Amino acid sequence: MRAIWYDPEDYHITLKFLGNLDESAQPRLIKAALPVAERVRPLVVKAASAGGFPDMRAPSVLWAGISINPELDTLAAHLDHVMAGLGFRPERRRYQPHITVARCRLRTVHFDKNQDGLMPIDWPLPSERLFDDFMANRFVLMQTRCGEGRANRTGMRYNTVHTFPLAGAHSSDVS
Repeated sequence: MRAIWYDPEDYHITLKFLGNLDESAQPRLIKAALPVAERVRPLVVKAASAGGFPDMRAPSVLWAGISINPELDTLAAHLDHVMAGLGFRPERRRYQPHITVARCRLRTVHFDKNQDGLMPIDWPLPSERLFDDFMANRFVLMQTRCGEGRANRTGMRYNTVHTFPLAGAHSSDVS
């Protein structure tokens, strides 16, 4: 397996994936999401695990999982609800907040048994990929583009379309 690691500046937690959209849809998405941000207070986010999608036997994505956080789950559920009101398909799967840290090229993985269970040989143990707890004081509408402009090592480029400060966040805290 060959992992292509994301740049830390591209780390993010997806609250609601909307798919391919025409840019003309952005103003109505922003208008719908503003009231969600106004009723959610900043929250502490803690990374707690590591894994891969679809699973660690043949991952295409490596991720850092986020600790159970009712406030984050509520934020994602509110966004899912308001986006459903705009015609987006409601999420049927359980929300699994995570930070994507790498994309994998080959889906053949060799495993070692260690004290933490089965881990790919070239995937560092979770203790080597720890994230500090952080205060989430905003969410953003992001646009992802493949291979255009300043792309990261994975070929993706993330653009911030709009920043939504959470209730009570000071403007100097939100960038």
